[in-house]
Amino acid sequence: MQFKFKKIVSGLVCAVLSLSVTCVQAQTSSYTQIVNFSYDRIREVSTNAFVGEIHGKYGVTSFDTKIIIPYNFVEIHVSYDKKNNTYWYVVRDDNNKVGVYSSEGNVVLPCKYDGITVTGSMARVGLYENKAGKTVMLAGVYDLNKKALIVPIQYDSEIQYDEDANIIIASHMDAHDDFQISAFKEDGTLLMDTAAIKAGAIPVRYVGKGLFIAQDKKKNTYGVLDIKLKPIIPPVYTEIVSLANGSFAVRKNNLWGLYASNGTLKLPIEFNSFEAHGTYGKAGIQNKNVFVKLHGTDKAFYDEKGVFIAYADDLILHSGNISLLLKNGKIGGVSNGAKVLPYEYEYVVSSDLSGNFIILYNVKGKSYKDFTVLNNKGEVIIPKAQCGFVSLLYSDLDVLGCYKGGNIEARTTVSGIQLTDYSDSIVALYTLQGQKINIPNPLKRTVVYPSVENGYTILSPLKEKTVTVIALDGKTLIPRGTIDSLRPLEKISEVNQPPGYFIAEKNGKEGIVRIDKLPSKPLPGQ
Repeated sequence: MQFKFKKIVSGLVCAVLSLSVTCVQAQTSSYTQIVNFSYDRIREVSTNAFVGEIHGKYGVTSFDTKIIIPYNFVEIHVSYDKKNNTYWYVVRDDNNKVGVYSSEGNVVLPCKYDGITVTGSMARVGLYENKAGKTVMLAGVYDLNKKALIVPIQYDSEIQYDEDANIIIASHMDAHDDFQISAFKEDGTLLMDTAAIKAGAIPVRYVGKGLFIAQDKKKNTYGVLDIKLKPIIPPVYTEIVSLANGSFAVRKNNLWGLYASNGTLKLPIEFNSFEAHGTYGKAGIQNKNVFVKLHGTDKAFYDEKGVFIAYADDLILHSGNISLLLKNGKIGGVSNGAKVLPYEYEYVVSSDLSGNFIILYNVKGKSYKDFTVLNNKGEVIIPKAQCGFVSLLYSDLDVLGCYKGGNIEARTTVSGIQLTDYSDSIVALYTLQGQKINIPNPLKRTVVYPSVENGYTILSPLKEKTVTVIALDGKTLIPRGTIDSLRPLEKISEVNQPPGYFIAEKNGKEGIVRIDKLPSKPLPGQ
């Protein structure tokens, strides 16, 4: 009889059967076996199911061992439909054709398409066709909920679905090789078609929220129109840049200004240059856009509200709370007009994996030194010379590893930090609040996966296939030798994964385990 869960506690392995519990002796651990070690590979995991690989073929299995999609496919990708709180599985068969299954395991689209991408409940479906002697993919849109093709398969350029604005945008090249854009409602009703516009500004790029950057081809100027072709920003500018926050930077007569998405002029057209910066992290560093005025050879930097930041040779990062600037080849920091960091650093890491830490350091020869760490408020949480090397240890966790010594060559990867000089060791962890968590025995040649939220740390030697899991209060949850390796779940966009769940490997096979025991004392920041 197949068991559903296996819980390892107090030195016993317990297999939970339908009518009884069978236990065998094991090392003292605290985890629950959610999925058996029987898969070659486990990939994307939803709240109650996962994509697994067996003998080179992929399928989908629920946590209670029910096979939802048979293991017949060469590829499976999961898409989360936030509006309907469901999942869609895009599958590829041996003939390289693509289809879609529902979360219940029902075939919604058979494997007859050459390409499918899913956003919400809308599937962009594509088929290869011969067009003017060339093989091109023509695409349309299929509503997976209504099981209906709502945009015909005839568009050879881009198709996108804006869930927030409930708009489908499709583009193609017409018979005269002119680029055309069509906009549809979710039910397939045509809202706008650039082929019908004979004069004035014509939409050339959709930027979200029902807005288009539009071009007046006769004057070669740009503006912004809404879905009804009403001007939001007049088409009189030489250049327009759509920003991540919905604003628009505009250029005219080699000077820059800023518009809000509703067409209000936020900054006058009087700045010499404009610098667009990305947004980093789930809720961390908002690396905002800045405008520059030249005063002779000096650069004066201003934020999007027109507030003066500082004079500098260059601005590396501006979060709203702290700005990192370059002067005479050195990096320093300013917060709310006051200097918080001297100009003495050569390198900075503003990680786009977490976004809540700013790491500054210097390099001498092949050695890293002078590590200093700020949080996104501009506060120093690890002073210089506290650690020989500092690294963000895993992508979604706001925890830093502190290495002793100063002669480390290292590089950060998505899965942790890899050392090329094994003489140094992790001696402590630091939280976002600056609290230091000491590790009793310094760990050499180790990748660390810390989880402050759930209260434990996974310690995995680089050269040995075995892991140890310790609570942040120092107690061992999974002793060395119980499991060969652990790694975080492969995430599906916008899905909150079950807390404490990990993909585990033992004897070359993968399963899923849940770490149960939490530390007895409150964690930092809780």
